[in-house]
This record gives sequence, C-alpha cells and structure tokens, in this order.
Amino acid sequence: MTREYEATLDSLVQLGWSVERLSQRQTLPDEILKRYPGMPLDHREFVETTGIVASPSATAWLVTSCVFTGTSDLAYAWNEWEQQSLEAAEKDLALRTSIERFWDRHLPIVMSVKSGYAYLALDLNTLQIVRGEEPLYEESSLLASSLHEMFSLVVNRDPRVQRWV
Repeated sequence: MTREYEATLDSLVQLGWSVERLSQRQTLPDEILKRYPGMPLDHREFVETTGIVASPSATAWLVTSCVFTGTSDLAYAWNEWEQQSLEAAEKDLALRTSIERFWDRHLPIVMSVKSGYAYLALDLNTLQIVRGEEPLYEESSLLASSLHEMFSLVVNRDPRVQRWV
C-alpha cells in the first residue's frame, strides 16, 4: 500500500475512525475486476489490503474488499444505491440501461447514511471524485480532482464532505 494511503488510514484512526488492516490480501471478486478494469492499481491494492474503515458514528465507510465480497457486517451491499435505482426504474429499460452505464464507470469509494443515503465515487473516465445522494443517485456532481484530494477533504474535515462523513 502506498505511503499516502497509509497516512490516510493513520489520520482516520486519529479522528476516531475504525480501521482494520487485513493480514492477508483479499483479492476482489472477478465480477468487480471485470466491471471496473480502469480501477487504479494503487487504489486496488488499498482496497484489497484494508478491511472495514468506518466513521466514528459508523454512518460512513470506505468500500473495501470486505464490502465488495459481502464479508463485512454492513447491512448494505457495495452497490446498494445502484440496486435501489434499478428497483425504482422498474421496467423502464432505457432508464435501467442509463443507470447501469452510470455505475459501470463510477466506482464507489465511500458510502454514507449520515444525512440520507449518499456516496462518493471515482469517475473512471476522468479519475475525479463525484458525489451523489438519494433519491437521484446518478445526478452526481464533482467533489475532488483525485482520490488523494478526496481523502484529504475527509481527513481535514472539510465542510464539503462533512454532510456525508
């Protein structure tokens, strides 16, 4: 894991976050690797070597291998917000296709239930971080220019992310 990710985890611990580092790398499921082939390698390593990372109130968490594999104690699937959107779309095939295309290029990084359902995701086309929330998850907006900037916003308790983390 890169020093930047290690420093982020150390900072989160100091802020009262629960952080679990895995003793053994937990490879992501093939379905995730196929769906997100553009996942940056350093982020993949971070995800595969980190267990649960949850805010002090346990209302926000990073999407790590434990979340992707369903081995965490979380009540939500890694793609819960996508599933909710698809359920709401019912039989509208055009809307369902649009939702799936959105999530095919947006890798969830943070999920939150702090102020309603929300997420931070990596746009794999631009490598920028977007945020979205219920009820229209796919109407996202730019939050940060990179993963490292997003983690900096979280660690520094920036007002732009405090609503969700």
